[in-house]
Amino acid sequence: MFYSIVLILLGFYPLFAQQSYYYCQGKRVFLPENEFVRYVRLKNTLSESQIKIIQEELSSCCSKVYEYNPFLSKYFILEDKIEQFNDVISSNDTSVCLNSSNCASNDTLTFYPSRTILVKVKPSTSLMPVLDSIGVPYINIVQSRYNAQEYKISLSSDVALRCAALLYETGLFEYAQPDFYESDILNGYEDNPEYQYQWAVHNDINMNLLPAWNITTGHPQIKVAVLDNGVDLNHSDLINNLLEGYDAVDDSNHPSSVCCGEFESNFDFHGTLCTGVIVAANNEEGLVGVAHTSKVVPIRINHTVVEYFKCRSWQSNISSCIGREDILENRCLQSCML
Repeated sequence: MFYSIVLILLGFYPLFAQQSYYYCQGKRVFLPENEFVRYVRLKNTLSESQIKIIQEELSSCCSKVYEYNPFLSKYFILEDKIEQFNDVISSNDTSVCLNSSNCASNDTLTFYPSRTILVKVKPSTSLMPVLDSIGVPYINIVQSRYNAQEYKISLSSDVALRCAALLYETGLFEYAQPDFYESDILNGYEDNPEYQYQWAVHNDINMNLLPAWNITTGHPQIKVAVLDNGVDLNHSDLINNLLEGYDAVDDSNHPSSVCCGEFESNFDFHGTLCTGVIVAANNEEGLVGVAHTSKVVPIRINHTVVEYFKCRSWQSNISSCIGREDILENRCLQSCML
């Protein structure tokens, strides 16, 4: 009897009333909403050309766009373009799998709801009648293999927050929460165009550097020796973080392929790459180095395997350049010449 009354009451509840919250451990969690900032995720079945067309149409309505990956972008919409932006989303509805204006953040990550709800019904509760009575726009329901009371509900539109709140408020669920995407928070590094592809930097399974960068990004007094095939000394993302180096092959202070005859083209590409990983500047160019306020001493020790051994006679000069002969002799050079 009580169950029937609940369903009747829910039938009159406006599903699409503004509810920018969900429940976690019985407490409301509010998520800020800003209609001029959208997270839009495109379906990964789209071709590169289809993605480009949609992104260009959406970007034309924005003052700024931050691309997390080819399928997910954050759009900062111009106030007078909001209607046009929504029209683009509507006209590409079959290609869009997320269009969210809600998000929450901690120190390093932004969380925003997907089109999926995770629920656990209370014993003796039948899921389908509750979903139908509220009008939840589900397109797929998967029951957990490990607990018959738990379900994953996929939706056809961006109402996961509202639906999750309504479901929990029936009193028929142990929990009902949106499934969230997460991405790195906008933090001043996103203006470096290649930063968005540095997934290991803001991936908590890998380096997860953002919390570390809140403590330190290195120091100009920290000198890192890069023993490799040279460095592009004029690279705009590196030049301000390079100290005077050494060419252990040609016994000069110019460790770059520019001076190396037949190797003049780009044979310092590997050393340049490694140096960028370490100290590429946060300067709105390229990527961001792990210790981007530290310095690198570039040392060229080879272009070919033979040159590994040629540089042996300059070992003491390299050591003097760095000023840490014990580390350099015992670890760096010896390991690279094995």
